[in-house]
Amino acid sequence: QQMFGTSVALENDLAVISAPGANPNSAAFVFERNLGGLDNWGFRKKIQPSAAGGNKGLLGRYPKALGLHGDFLIGGAPLDSRACVPPIYFCGIVHVFSRNAGGTNNWGEIAVVPPPLPTHASYYGETVSVVDSTYFLVGEGGQNTLSYPGRVHAFQASDSVNWVRTAQLVPSDFPGDASWAFGISVTHTPQFVAVGASLADLGCNGCDEGSVYIFDPRAGY
Repeated sequence: QQMFGTSVALENDLAVISAPGANPNSAAFVFERNLGGLDNWGFRKKIQPSAAGGNKGLLGRYPKALGLHGDFLIGGAPLDSRACVPPIYFCGIVHVFSRNAGGTNNWGEIAVVPPPLPTHASYYGETVSVVDSTYFLVGEGGQNTLSYPGRVHAFQASDSVNWVRTAQLVPSDFPGDASWAFGISVTHTPQFVAVGASLADLGCNGCDEGSVYIFDPRAGY
C-alpha cells in the first residue's frame, strides 16, 4: 500500500510523485523526461524525508502536498506529529529538498520547516505552492477541527536552511464557531494568491457551500 500517485508535482521535464505509504517513512519519486530514451520519463531518484521523531512521515499524503519549482521541491507531511506537543497530534511538518544537495541529481533534504503555531489536527502541509527557490506557501485546512478557519503561511528564505514566516493568511469574515478548511487548497500567479475554503458557510448555517479568497502579495496580503 504505497499509495503511489497520491500527490503529483510537474514542471517542464520533471515529475515528482508521492508514495506516502512507502516504507519506512514515506517517499516521493522523481522522474525525468528523456532519461533513458526520447520521451521516456525515466526514474531518477527516490526521495525519503528525515526520520526523526514519532508519528512521522506520510510525505505527500494529500493531493496538493507537493510543490516543484526549478531545482526546488517542497513536500508537506500533514499527518506528521514530530513538531506537536501532546495531546496535540497531526499538526504537520514541511520538508524542503534541493536537486543537487548531496550530489548531482541527489534531491537531498536541506530543511525541515515546522508549523509556526502547532494546532491539533491542523494538517499543516496538506497543500503547498512554491513561488520560487526562496518563497513558498503552506496551507493547513484543519477541516476536522471545530472553531478553526484554517491558515495559509508564507515563508521566505533567510539562507539555504532557515525560513522566516512573512505572512499568515486567514479569512477576515470567519464567524469563529465552525471549521472552514481555509487553506485546503492554495495556488498563485505573479500577481495573486488564491486560497480555497471548501467548508465556508457564507450566508448559510452549516451548509458547507465553500468559498475562495484572493490576496494581493504586492500589498502585503
